[in-house]
Amino acid sequence: MKSKILILDDDAELLANYEDLLEYEGYNVFSYTDPRKVMFEFKAGFYDLAILDVSIFGDKNAGFFVCREIRKIDEKIIIAMNTAWGISGNEDASISSGANAIWSKSIELNEFIEKIYDVLNLDGD
Repeated sequence: MKSKILILDDDAELLANYEDLLEYEGYNVFSYTDPRKVMFEFKAGFYDLAILDVSIFGDKNAGFFVCREIRKIDEKIIIAMNTAWGISGNEDASISSGANAIWSKSIELNEFIEKIYDVLNLDGD
C-alpha cells in the first residue's frame, strides 16, 4: 500500500514540486496551502506522514499550531516540520509541538526523498 503524505506549505510552486516528486516516487500526496483546510479535512489514521511548513503566510507559529492540533487528533502520525528559517531556531518548538523531525527547505530533492523514506521507516517496517 502506498504511503499517504499530507503537505502544508504556503509556497504553491514549491508545493507543486514536492507533489510531483512524491507522486513520481509512488506516494499518495495531499497538498494544502491553507492550514484551516487541513484542520477541517484531517482524519486520524488516514495519513502516514504530515510535512508542515513552519511559517505560513507570514505567521511564524502557524505550522506549530497545526502540528499541535494534528497531534491531538492522531498520536501515531509522523510529523516533519519544514522550514526556510533555519533548523536551530525551530528545533525546540517543533519537538514541543509534537513533531518527529524538522527539515530545512534548502535540502536537495534527493535528500528530501531520503528523509521521507527514513521517517516512514522509524518503526522498523
